Amino acid sequence: MDSKTILLIEPDTKTREVEALLLRFFGYEVRYAATAAEGLSRVKTEGPDLIVTDAFAPGEGGTRFLRRLAQAGCDTPMVVLTAYPLEDLDGLAGTFPCEILSKPCDAATLRSAVTRLVEKDVSQPCFVG
Repeated sequence: MDSKTILLIEPDTKTREVEALLLRFFGYEVRYAATAAEGLSRVKTEGPDLIVTDAFAPGEGGTRFLRRLAQAGCDTPMVVLTAYPLEDLDGLAGTFPCEILSKPCDAATLRSAVTRLVEKDVSQPCFVG
């Protein structure tokens, strides 16, 4: 079986390294982006199986980046990590499967969300986990 690819969009280098280490430990191939623009470009060119992103990736705030992905036709499942409440999720339902997890997020919660989304075992298009 081929390894699934995750695009990790995280501005903080140390956080990105820790998250990537965990995702690799879970058995996934990990690609990186430090900004929303770089992430959007990689989504279009690389077609990852899953996106793990900080909700406030540099260059975009809150749901603006998620909306840009939806407008670009992205239907890639996504785990959104945030230390702040996300509001204004209206209009995103049905665009792509996603889970919104609060930071800090423990390894078991992250693994569960990633596994569900990679295996496309989701019941709702976008929900808070």
